[in-house]
Amino acid sequence: VGERSMLGVFQQVVRKIQDKDDNTLVSFDLMFEGVRNELKGEIQSAIILAERNLDNPFAVKVLKALFLVKYFKNFKTSKRNISVLMLDHVSVDLKAHDKQIEEALNMLENQNYVQRNGEIYEYLTDDEKDVEEEIKNTEVDDAAITQLLKEIFFDEIIRDNRMGYIENKQHYEFTSKIDGTLIGREKELEIEIITENYRDYGNITFIQSQTMGSTGMKFVLPSDPVFIKDLKMYLKTNKYVKQSQSTTNRPEVKRILQEKAHQNIQRRRSLVELANKLLANSAVYMNGSKQTNGTTTDGKTKVVDTFQNLVKTVYPNLKMLGNTQYSEDSLKNVIRSRQDDLFGTDEATISEAESEVFTFIQRRKQNSDRTSLNDLRTHFSRKPYGWYPNAIWTVTARLYKRGKVELKRDANLLEDEEVLSAMLNTTLYNNTLLEPQTDIDPRQVKKLKQVYAEAFDESCPYKEGKDVARAFKDRLNQMVVEVNQLLSRKSSFPFLDTLEPFAEKLDRWSNKDYSYYLSQIHTFENELLDAKEDIFDPIKRFMHGEQITIYESIRQLLHGDTSNLGYIEGDELKTLTEVLNSTKPYTGNLMKEAKAAKDILSKKVLDRIKEEKEAAISDIEQAIDNLKSKDEFHELDTTKQQKIIQPLQEVINDIANQRYIAVILDRRKKAVDDLFPRQLNEMMHLAKPVDDAVGEVSEPQPHYIRQTLVKAVFPKPELKTEQDVDEYVEALRKALKEQIKNNRRILL
Repeated sequence: VGERSMLGVFQQVVRKIQDKDDNTLVSFDLMFEGVRNELKGEIQSAIILAERNLDNPFAVKVLKALFLVKYFKNFKTSKRNISVLMLDHVSVDLKAHDKQIEEALNMLENQNYVQRNGEIYEYLTDDEKDVEEEIKNTEVDDAAITQLLKEIFFDEIIRDNRMGYIENKQHYEFTSKIDGTLIGREKELEIEIITENYRDYGNITFIQSQTMGSTGMKFVLPSDPVFIKDLKMYLKTNKYVKQSQSTTNRPEVKRILQEKAHQNIQRRRSLVELANKLLANSAVYMNGSKQTNGTTTDGKTKVVDTFQNLVKTVYPNLKMLGNTQYSEDSLKNVIRSRQDDLFGTDEATISEAESEVFTFIQRRKQNSDRTSLNDLRTHFSRKPYGWYPNAIWTVTARLYKRGKVELKRDANLLEDEEVLSAMLNTTLYNNTLLEPQTDIDPRQVKKLKQVYAEAFDESCPYKEGKDVARAFKDRLNQMVVEVNQLLSRKSSFPFLDTLEPFAEKLDRWSNKDYSYYLSQIHTFENELLDAKEDIFDPIKRFMHGEQITIYESIRQLLHGDTSNLGYIEGDELKTLTEVLNSTKPYTGNLMKEAKAAKDILSKKVLDRIKEEKEAAISDIEQAIDNLKSKDEFHELDTTKQQKIIQPLQEVINDIANQRYIAVILDRRKKAVDDLFPRQLNEMMHLAKPVDDAVGEVSEPQPHYIRQTLVKAVFPKPELKTEQDVDEYVEALRKALKEQIKNNRRILL
């Protein structure tokens, strides 16, 4: 309001201290008197009220200084800076001065003349003072305080719900607690932070005793007069600002609320910084004693470092795992490796961790308790072990590969990949059971290896009973595949039907547990070896040898074009048919005899084809010679002669290329019986053509017919007596003469 010359203000201050010595300094509050008269009463009402009510003059002077710098935001009104402003002499006792400043600020804050936000103190106007009083009167419950402490310490400083253990690179979940209150779900390990808000904060003996035999550690924060006070102030301010937001507020009130919200954000940052400092300087109690770790300025580092000791204390059996870091790949490598590759010559040496797991499974078995993968994980993830899942499963897998334990699900024994799947799939943990493997009689192993060698024509590469039995089962399954592959071809090779009973037995045997092969080998040994020797091996040799080629050629011959075979005499065709119908063509000399019969039959067919070709060609050539011998043929020119001979010559060429006897015979008959007479008549026609002028034949043309076409009129169906013969001959003679009279020439 208005203006005032700074020189005038300075002059007024100098006059006020003119009687003091040369070491006097001007405290900043003296500047207030120079502007007092220009200020409205309501603006300086708080100072006037303080001058009347406060019995601490120095506190009033501090209030005046804070009033003067209220709107100069570049000046941070911290306790130290206020102390500097209030120096009034060169030789002042700084400790006493600072104490005086602190007492004044506490009085002003408690009576709402100023507000503190972290390290900053601010003069309050009347409106601000009213708001500040309302904020301080706002109620906050203990649950809100605990929640804010959790957010600051666990969400913003520690920032994790599980913490790493450096030695095995694994992370362990922990329970979060604040002042005895559980936050979230309870875990085996526990981290609790004790603040001054805790009811037994000062009773260190009680707090320390609580850690005896427990799986947690307690961080007791050092006493700090500001932390809890500011924490509550933050909650009160936050609650008040949210509740007081209204469109009907005066502009000044809206401004104050905005400033309070902004100040509260800064107060939250200051709380986190202070909490981190307090956590870094906290006293840690574990297992009934105070922990002494190296100093640090970071709260999380303090927690992480101390957590290493907690893991070692709670999980002393963690050292059983040694320095090995187990992963999912470690588990896969164990399951998919051979026993010899895993254990070498030390297969009898079991690690301490393996022994612990095996003992646990055995003990539960003796107590008639079933042990599932879930039971195993639950037991060894807790104290005193603290083993992580990949370590538990890898150790168990090594026991499995050693043949010490076996895994079952729904009474079915699991093999390698099934075991791996069960360990990697949490949904299978409850119904996947582990049992100690029963001791195996070495005599059973020896017997099974002997049968293995005889059944599969190779020695078994394994030594342990379980491995031998599993190898035996694998080879049975391979045999099942081989037999089924052969059976898939039975439509082409009917004799393969004899494998079906063997295939059914193999399928039944191959679905047994490994223990069945060790204890019950005597029940199917003879059946397996006999079928293998009498049926499977002979068939397999037959199907993969040269004999199958012979069989296939016979099958193609008899199932292909057999038109020529009907003209062949001999037993060869019968022999080949018997081979195809045989249920055991692979036995004895059957295929050797069949090959010989096939070769003979093939030769007979070729010889007969050649014979028929030669006979047919000879007959047709004789017909051609007959044509050429006729006088009429010589009367024709060369072109017409060729026209007469050409059709018969074409038949000869066709017969020369034929492979079927029936066709050759048919071509021969048609050429001699039909084509030859037709060509004779054509020749006669060409030799004596019709006269073009009159359209008449100068002389009747003879016409050739076959003697077989001349039918004698004879009433009887057969000849019984000589008289019948004479009568028939006479009738035939009449028929033949009749044809001659009609100018027919009869071919005999």
